[in-house]
Amino acid sequence: MHNVVFTSARATVQAENGENLLSLARRSHVLIDSSCGGNGSCHQCRVTLDAPEHFRDTQGRAVAPQHQREGKPIWLACRGGVFGPLVVEPAPLHGPSNVPSPSLQGWFVGNARPGDQLRVYDPETGTMLLVDTAAGCIAAEGSGEAGDVVIGDEFSRADAAASGAGTPLPARVMDFGGMVVLAGAQGAQSRLVEASALAAGIRHQPGAIHWVEWSPLKTRTVIETWQGQPPLGLSAGGIVATVAALLQAGMADADGTLRPSRFVRDGASGPEVVLVGPAMEAVTPGGRVWTSAQDVCLTQKQVRAVLALARALRQAAAELGGDECRQVVSGPPGMALSRMQLQWLGFTDAEFIPWIVGLGAARRAAG
Repeated sequence: MHNVVFTSARATVQAENGENLLSLARRSHVLIDSSCGGNGSCHQCRVTLDAPEHFRDTQGRAVAPQHQREGKPIWLACRGGVFGPLVVEPAPLHGPSNVPSPSLQGWFVGNARPGDQLRVYDPETGTMLLVDTAAGCIAAEGSGEAGDVVIGDEFSRADAAASGAGTPLPARVMDFGGMVVLAGAQGAQSRLVEASALAAGIRHQPGAIHWVEWSPLKTRTVIETWQGQPPLGLSAGGIVATVAALLQAGMADADGTLRPSRFVRDGASGPEVVLVGPAMEAVTPGGRVWTSAQDVCLTQKQVRAVLALARALRQAAAELGGDECRQVVSGPPGMALSRMQLQWLGFTDAEFIPWIVGLGAARRAAG
């Protein structure tokens, strides 16, 4: 028996001597993409190995790498078996990589200065940031009911967003929390936008799904949950990410109409897409397989409402002006969008900053 570590799936399993690596992954509920059944023709089951001398064919001969990525050798998991300890990392040809983080932990907020810790509380979302003033960064985030600084009391949410945008100024912030801010050297102008489309999301908590994509062959939903915990439901950020993913995968039309697929069913209020459930598996980018106690769904009505919110943000931004300045997109706590997802939502040439209001409030409080 040999130890095999699937790092991204956080799984260590025991392999029989010579056991096929792809078969081992399937037996261990670790997803490695494959569509040909393991005969080496689809070239999707790509992995990196720490000890390739332990990866051999049925004759005991070392298996040569079939591909390269950034100068590193890539093997096909179906081509060989385990003949010694291995550390395995999936390296899919297509699919998710560099998943953006929804966390503000570690973000720089100001020059380090003697002090202790500062709690920044947001009554609108119930979120609290812990600022380490000695290190000049955000040390932790979670829920709370009070703080040393309360967003909306000491300064407005628009001023906080302006501070969160950082430099250079001017910058135009489009926040899925329901606000557009034009931040300049002389202050901030803002417009409010109705954002009830995200009200169905759960609180940003361990298990909240904040990032979604579909595998290239649309066989699985690929998700990231906060702190890597079993999925509980979609956060507000997860709702927006799902809409972007549906558009990117061609599973929804530009008007939000869901196209037929194995993930779409008729729900109580019309068509809905099922991301994960008791009978619907989802996976992480590293191959960890998840199910959930209840179906996690997004309805066609919600998809259209999110697209309407994105249009409303762009319209309000156009009315404020600032087309030539920096374009920034943000959202409620727990939202994380890649540049590609931003483009599918209609935000071109924009950068993403997670929870810009919380970041800006922390910077003002620590400054």
